Amino acid sequence: MWYYEYDHQPIGPVDEATLSQLLREGKISVLTLVWQEGMEDWKHLGETRLNDLARSMEARPAPMAPAANTPFASPTAAAPYGAFPTMPAAPVSRVKPTGLRRLFNWWRALLLIMMSYELLSLFFPTSNVVTALSCVDLIVGTVEIVLTFILLYQFWKVIQDERTFTTPGKAVGFLFIPFFSYYWIFRAVGSLSLEQNRFIDRHFGNRPDLQMRKAHPLLAFGSVVLGLAASIGEYIYMMGQLANMGNLDTSNFSSLMAPMLTPVTLISLGILLLAFLTFYDFYETSQSILDANTHVQQ
Repeated sequence: MWYYEYDHQPIGPVDEATLSQLLREGKISVLTLVWQEGMEDWKHLGETRLNDLARSMEARPAPMAPAANTPFASPTAAAPYGAFPTMPAAPVSRVKPTGLRRLFNWWRALLLIMMSYELLSLFFPTSNVVTALSCVDLIVGTVEIVLTFILLYQFWKVIQDERTFTTPGKAVGFLFIPFFSYYWIFRAVGSLSLEQNRFIDRHFGNRPDLQMRKAHPLLAFGSVVLGLAASIGEYIYMMGQLANMGNLDTSNFSSLMAPMLTPVTLISLGILLLAFLTFYDFYETSQSILDANTHVQQ
């Protein structure tokens, strides 16, 4: 016998024939949380052997309503108290939507300043003004990097429900480990989009009325791959150009560096743009989760 979830309440017990009928009618889906005696926790129907029923009928996720002929049984009436775990509810997030919005706006403003500087240096490479602004760009860039790590920490903090594979501290801290960081950036940045979507499925999968916004894993992983490739390519290009200087007259260093400025600047602009698109995606998804939490708690 099985229980299934509706409006954060367990319905049942019902047999598999009843569940099959509910799937056929579209009243439950593969995202519906189910439980039976012997299971440690509630799981999505698609994660259990009931998934065979869903596949056989090609069931689609749909808003769920309790069947008219299915009696409701409270947990204490159906089984001894504590015999099965409580329904997983979205945890109260310690991240404030206004605080996250303010932090993201500051980060976005600094990133736009950096991109503006890169464009100026691209079109006016020999300008004294651009040269003078390089010190400002260095300071802005340093602050922007710090805010990037803080933002990443906050994004992970939003989805902490003891089921995510890492904590906010590890997600950010492991990025400072030499060489290991090349692997970990795929987990801390790329997998964040996957974890955000799993969090939404766990806690809001049966609430289509909330119109949750999901992250885009392809964007996140693509940003990591292209960002690393661009950075490595930029490094190799610069080293190659510097190596060729051994056979050239180095009395005018600025003229030797001039051919490198355009490709390096274009690569830097590309990296900044990818960073903006990826973190904007994380931010919008995080805000969607925070707004849904607020709505559910009201």
